[in-house]
Amino acid sequence: MNSEDYEGGFDESDIEAMLASISSDFRRWAEGFVPLIVGSADPSAVERVARSFFAMDPRAAHALARMIFLGDQREVLDDVAVPCTLVHVSRDFAAPPYVGRYMQARMLVARCAAAMVTIDSFGHFPQLVAPDELLGILDLVLGAAGTADGDEEETAEAAAAALAEEKTNEVPSGGLAEAAPEVKGDIDVAS
Repeated sequence: MNSEDYEGGFDESDIEAMLASISSDFRRWAEGFVPLIVGSADPSAVERVARSFFAMDPRAAHALARMIFLGDQREVLDDVAVPCTLVHVSRDFAAPPYVGRYMQARMLVARCAAAMVTIDSFGHFPQLVAPDELLGILDLVLGAAGTADGDEEETAEAAAAALAEEKTNEVPSGGLAEAAPEVKGDIDVAS
């Protein structure tokens, strides 16, 4: 959730409107939200994720959404002690590019070797929208066994500067409550 020093994509009022939408008509909300988080380039992926959403009890979905969108775990970034690679999708509705840069900068300031790799795609799930690219990144990261390149202090300063440069969000004009156009075609929720 956005705050004075962090722009994570959503204002509290947007989140509350989304939660109200989930409560009033979960299926309609999910039909709009799923294509945004999956990316609409692969209709079969949209259908698979939509089926999993539709299989949820709407009350459980509401509680889960409340935890995800209102939970704030940013302070744990200061305690990450192992080198890590953040994988980010360039056009991620749920976590805009600023989120990944924020996480990286915060970990670097805490002296954790944190690299960020951006996959040029649309959606929140790289394993669905760009599986080959994600596997390539995992191969490189696991092959490198967590070694850090360059001076961590300089990298932290560069990441912090990048945070200040770009704080853009691409939330649809209708906000989270009406997140996306409806899914085209029928979705078989029974299978």
